[in-house]
Amino acid sequence: MLAVALGSGLLLTGLAACTPGDTEGTEVPTGTETTTSPGGTEGSGGETPSGAAGLLECGQEVKDSLGDVDLEGVTWTTPADFYESDDFVSVNDYEEQNVELWVASYEGPEATAASAIAVTFYPEVAWGDLVVGGCAQIPIEAALARVAEYWEVPGTTDVPVGESEIVRIGGQPAIAHDFTFEGTQAHGWWLYSNTQLLHLQCQWVSEAERPGLEAGCDQFLESVVIP
Repeated sequence: MLAVALGSGLLLTGLAACTPGDTEGTEVPTGTETTTSPGGTEGSGGETPSGAAGLLECGQEVKDSLGDVDLEGVTWTTPADFYESDDFVSVNDYEEQNVELWVASYEGPEATAASAIAVTFYPEVAWGDLVVGGCAQIPIEAALARVAEYWEVPGTTDVPVGESEIVRIGGQPAIAHDFTFEGTQAHGWWLYSNTQLLHLQCQWVSEAERPGLEAGCDQFLESVVIP
């Protein structure tokens, strides 16, 4: 989760604070393509989930597996009415270590201070017993189970809404799940490779701002390119 930083008042759920090391809070022009470029790593400082019962054994047929891709090289286009911001901080991290990437605050019609799109890159995923034997192929079912574990972490303020869905982002399978946190609503997407996680999020507070924010979020998702 992401939250507004103390003093500026913004929170983003499920995401780490995104402060690119080479822009220092300058605005991203509309339509600018952004390549993830982590400026450093930091521990989450909190408890992270551990694996549950095994779902896959090596040699089993995998219908829809996670890609062996480098999610650190993902690119996307910043939609209109969104501008890069360094006012957001992480509240709940999904894996033990995150690399701060990117946050764009929404400044369109009816915008509130907490509305934004955010991206967080995690270089390692703690699959635990969800995957057995270091298999080369990891099924999407393991990703579904991993997302379900995030909701059970002690102290988390993320509350899931509805059920998870399997979608495709940039041609790769991903998990979509809505959630709420501290009065904020969010759409979340968990895009996994065999070893990494890229978390994408759109969040809003008021229903008045939601149509404009979701339109920008749709443009953002459609622009995602996975190398």
